[in-house]
Amino acid sequence: MEEITVELRHNLPFSNVASLFPGSRIFRWCNSYVDYLEIYERNLDYEKFLNEMTEFSESLKSTVVFSSRHRDYGSIMIRCRCSVFNSTVKIAESHGCMVRSPVIYENAVEKITFISMEPEVPSKLFAKYMTIASIELIEKKKLLSDDLRDVWAISLSDLFSGMSKKQLEVLNDAVSRGYYEIPKKTHVEDLSSTRGISPSTLQEHLNKAQSRIMKSMEPYLMLYSKYIEARNPEKDSE
Repeated sequence: MEEITVELRHNLPFSNVASLFPGSRIFRWCNSYVDYLEIYERNLDYEKFLNEMTEFSESLKSTVVFSSRHRDYGSIMIRCRCSVFNSTVKIAESHGCMVRSPVIYENAVEKITFISMEPEVPSKLFAKYMTIASIELIEKKKLLSDDLRDVWAISLSDLFSGMSKKQLEVLNDAVSRGYYEIPKKTHVEDLSSTRGISPSTLQEHLNKAQSRIMKSMEPYLMLYSKYIEARNPEKDSE
């Protein structure tokens, strides 16, 4: 079993849309029912992005089902109309591969990672990709069956859905300002002063947020510990 990352240059739909926004990074998740995209670009023209994505979805006989503008990025969800004729993801899946999300588009280049179960499949998939794109191998590594625990994305809702908006804001501020670095770059008193609340109140928000994350991490910690045990059966944990 192998995990392979490649960069592709082609004229398929999502890459074409990405080329309209040079300097941006677009992340795409696809579950065969919807495509969810996030675009990150300094001074993003969100209206242009939304208009282009609306026209793009109509060209695929699809529809926009959700869109949202954020401070640092834009997001949009469209009904999936992917097929082996217009999607590198579907091409990989048609060869029996699992695609590791998200697929990333930057400067008209698509970066996709897939997992192949059979040794002859990558060469066949590469041959197919070469009929529609230029291809560059970025990384190739062997996987054990237990390694699959390590490739699944962690659900953001599992981690953060139990937090209040205030807890998320305080935690994000603490992380970005270096509260969790060693040594600390800021302290509770500094963070609380900026937000106009008492140190004890800010500490309570942090404690609740940390508790929620650790509880949510429990199943992932268990899986990862099993993964480490499988890779290092003879090595004692420290």
